[in-house]
Amino acid sequence: QILRAEVERYNSKPRYQYDAPSARQSAQAEYLENWRQRIEVLGAEHYPEEARGRLSGSVQLTVFVRRDGSVERITINRPDPNPLFTLAAQRIVRLATPFPPFPPELSDETDVLAITRTWHFSQHLLTTRP
Repeated sequence: QILRAEVERYNSKPRYQYDAPSARQSAQAEYLENWRQRIEVLGAEHYPEEARGRLSGSVQLTVFVRRDGSVERITINRPDPNPLFTLAAQRIVRLATPFPPFPPELSDETDVLAITRTWHFSQHLLTTRP
């Protein structure tokens, strides 16, 4: 009885999958590429006005995306010394939400995809790299 309750509790938890270099050859690859493009386009459109042409910065963050495309949370792993860029990265994620739902082959594997990227703000462009 106790074992059954433990198994049921474990099985009810969401399945997390973390973005990794091996994802390039998995069901994640196309989803991650579309995610990157969306973030970078919005990043260029919403580059911090106070920094345009004058300041650059880098922020590393992890975005936890649920299978329906909503964001569970954003974790700042390495903020930029200038909080302007850290706030801009969070704002860009919120503007991009919701993301597309996971394709079936990805949602069969996971409930939440954790996407870690370093965001580079420079010359009114945003680029992201694993």
